[in-house]
Amino acid sequence: MVDICCDELEKIDISLNVSKSQVVRIGKLLDKKVNSVVINGSPVEFVAEKKYLGWYILSANVFRISLHYMRVLFINVLTLCMQEAVISVNLFFSIL
Repeated sequence: MVDICCDELEKIDISLNVSKSQVVRIGKLLDKKVNSVVINGSPVEFVAEKKYLGWYILSANVFRISLHYMRVLFINVLTLCMQEAVISVNLFFSIL
């Protein structure tokens, strides 16, 4: 199936970058041993999570995404905003 897709992509002058390609397994059989996926003679890496359009897709029995990285980013931005607000309030009261 992968070879068919690669052949069709080559017909329209598109090539896959195997070094940036990864496989995330989802489903009840995710722990079973499988043959490696090969694109243009190079094996594709199997990973436990993959970032796609800002979302982290996890390897699991059902489709799952991780919100951990988004929470960390939110907390960092919130902390920065709170620090800026405290500085502004201190500056305001020091002028008075």
